[in-house]
Amino acid sequence: QLGAFINLFNLIPVWQLDGARGFHALSHVQRWLAVGVIALMWALTSEPLLILLLLGAAYSAWRGRAIEDGDITAWWQYAGLVAVLSFMTRIAVPGGGP
Repeated sequence: QLGAFINLFNLIPVWQLDGARGFHALSHVQRWLAVGVIALMWALTSEPLLILLLLGAAYSAWRGRAIEDGDITAWWQYAGLVAVLSFMTRIAVPGGGP
């Protein structure tokens, strides 16, 4: 769970995080589609970190510094990572508690 959480945090599209680098390869439409994927994953998993990711992605999509022709492979990878890591934060850790 912790590994998924850390990697999900790294997908926030701000500063020098990998999410910012990934968003630079996306078109304006692809950025808004990524926002939609993040919102869907939050609705399905209720992972609180996705709200921060959603805010960062919406800001990056809104500010309008997108390339004209986005990289479709980068979009699928970003969306796939958001989906997989979101579900991984919900994996129950066996044992540990009294």
